[in-house]
Amino acid sequence: MLSNLNIPDSVKAQIMQQLGVSESHIQDALEVAQRSEHAGSTPFLTLMTQAIEYLKTSPVWEKFQTLHSIRDQVKCIGEMVSTNSHLDLKIQSVIQPAIESNNTNNNNSSISSYRADGNKEFKKREFSKALVLYNQAIRTSRGDELGFAIANRSAVYFQQREYMYCINDCEACILFHYPANMQYKILERQGRCYINLGLEQKAQDCLTQSLHLVTQSGMSKQDIEKFREGVQVELNKKIEKKETKKQSKEQLTVTDPHPECENINKALEVNYTEEKGRFTVTQDNILPGCVLLKDTPVTWFLSFNCTATNCTHCCTAITINRPYYPNPLFGIDPALFCSLTCLKQALDTYLPWESKLNLKKIFQMDEGKGCDEISGGLLLTLRLFTQHKKHLFMQLQSEEKLVPEFSSQLERVQTVFGMVRHKEVRNKADLLSVCLKTTFVIKLLLQCGYLDGDQVSNENLDIAELVYKTIQAVQYNTHPIDQATGVIRPDSHINLVELGSAVYPRIATSCNHSCDPSTVRLNIGKDVYLVSRRHIFQNQEISDCYGFHYTSLETKERKRRIKRWYNFDCKCTACTLNYPVLAGLESTTSKQVKELMERVRKQLETKNPACLQSTIQFLSLLQEKNFKHPHKAYEAGSHLLSCSLWSQWGNKAT
Repeated sequence: MLSNLNIPDSVKAQIMQQLGVSESHIQDALEVAQRSEHAGSTPFLTLMTQAIEYLKTSPVWEKFQTLHSIRDQVKCIGEMVSTNSHLDLKIQSVIQPAIESNNTNNNNSSISSYRADGNKEFKKREFSKALVLYNQAIRTSRGDELGFAIANRSAVYFQQREYMYCINDCEACILFHYPANMQYKILERQGRCYINLGLEQKAQDCLTQSLHLVTQSGMSKQDIEKFREGVQVELNKKIEKKETKKQSKEQLTVTDPHPECENINKALEVNYTEEKGRFTVTQDNILPGCVLLKDTPVTWFLSFNCTATNCTHCCTAITINRPYYPNPLFGIDPALFCSLTCLKQALDTYLPWESKLNLKKIFQMDEGKGCDEISGGLLLTLRLFTQHKKHLFMQLQSEEKLVPEFSSQLERVQTVFGMVRHKEVRNKADLLSVCLKTTFVIKLLLQCGYLDGDQVSNENLDIAELVYKTIQAVQYNTHPIDQATGVIRPDSHINLVELGSAVYPRIATSCNHSCDPSTVRLNIGKDVYLVSRRHIFQNQEISDCYGFHYTSLETKERKRRIKRWYNFDCKCTACTLNYPVLAGLESTTSKQVKELMERVRKQLETKNPACLQSTIQFLSLLQEKNFKHPHKAYEAGSHLLSCSLWSQWGNKAT
């Protein structure tokens, strides 16, 4: 198979070193890499290749092979890098800090032009045109210019009576270094928004504050007095309380949620056996189309190839008719945020650390081909740490729980270290690769100031052991964050584009694979939902598909790939009973089933929201008519269910 791919041995070796796998694991990865436009040579990959080549010809390699504990292995490689100036310089050349540019603009003329043109349209009361120009200024601005562009946009939203958008922009101005001597105008505008929304106390707070700040404006006493008189008129107005209309999109929720956890169906129960490990069963019969589980990632990362179109924090598509915000920190990060809420959450956690690193450049491919997606595991590892305070990791328990808990932030993080890592089958070459990646991540954490001190200090070695385990866990427990593109049609595959990667703690620790899964997966933002795709009867298992479905691959080939990629022998029903691929399935059906299927198709084509309920009726009818599983009709129903879910709820490109 490798010879058919026509890939040079040097490239094969590079990919193996980066993934940390041996040649027996790489055949399928090469097929994926060859098809992907976002896989290739990067500074990180080059560094890994050179470092491993150097290490395997040094005395350190011999010493490394005699070590058994994670701490000793990581310390060995960390000490070698710290004392070897040649290798340390190579790493430092890849780990370049971000260039702080809050007070500089590399493209002032074009930015000023966007704002100037926006101001002209605003004066002509062409608010929609002004909004487009101000958005362009915001997207391309750096440094202090951002505050002015967002302030301009807030004025447009006020005129369009989009008062909540205006309020958010007014608040955002402060984050983006809007001058202190001009902030009185922003607070006055914010207060008027609250007046129009009928929120008296908030209006008074903003207007009163604007009266205090206007003294710092530098205006003449006469102009200050005039401003104060205008504000006082607003303060004296009788503000009528108004019913606030909920404009938020209806949310998909879990069916029959557990009384103590709204993100899981009350019928689900996690069990454990030595043979199967952790798995989830249902204590009751479940109908098709039930939302069984919502899982929020414990770590995630948006692909750098999508940062211009999707929110860095929640991964939803950026839309031009809603306010979005760039990264207010160090200026070179292309990150965008779909709302002030997402930006604040990022600023409160990972963004201050990651903005000090030029991460995109580390994974930038040659010849401007974008960024390498295979390297996502390293970014997932980094994000696990940067989104939490360092002291949280010092509280982690060393033991791994058989059935994990999710009631606290600490317990969610703890689940990562109890995930399958297949440490028992890794050879020394694999472990060397993991140790080098660990050293690289520790270097990144030191570079951004998350860690301090020496690479191999006791405290940093404690973190390094956790980084090591995370890198191993991510390899076997990562799911894609998908987005549907194009028109969703019932007669064709849903075109899903991978936005990024995530580790979902409940799915990773409690849902086993099946080549004929009982659920379908749906992404809304960075969250994932599991929805039953057929009847699931009492005591049956809730299963997920890791990517190899029985309808598309013969049993022998499917089992081979699962063994290579996930290191277990699949014993699901489809493998045990040797289900045929789609073309070999029974297709005999009835007039009633055909008519209902046709109804669903038409509803999907016309974007009728009733398509979801009709699909559930279709799948229930198959059970009622005793259609024997597997059957083409069940797979058709599952596809229609996925189409309905993605059409109504899932991530979609704008």
